[in-house]
Amino acid sequence: MILVVIAFIAIIVSLIYLLREKPLTIRFGIPLIIIVIAIVTFFIFQNIIFPYDQHSPIRASDHSELNKEKARQSRMQSRERQNSR
Repeated sequence: MILVVIAFIAIIVSLIYLLREKPLTIRFGIPLIIIVIAIVTFFIFQNIIFPYDQHSPIRASDHSELNKEKARQSRMQSRERQNSR
């Protein structure tokens, strides 16, 4: 993702450099239009690029269940250690 951002910035800077002889509205207007189009298309295709199931946060209820299970396992291990003494 960082490489995509760096490439995108390089394209914008190169466009500004290539259009340096043109009027100000063209020189900065075209890269600005490209930036706006890129942002809009990113939000449109965001779910395709980064599927939700791959980066969805764990629910608090699932998290508490995991903590309860870990605590239970810890208690069982400590009981087993005490029983072995």
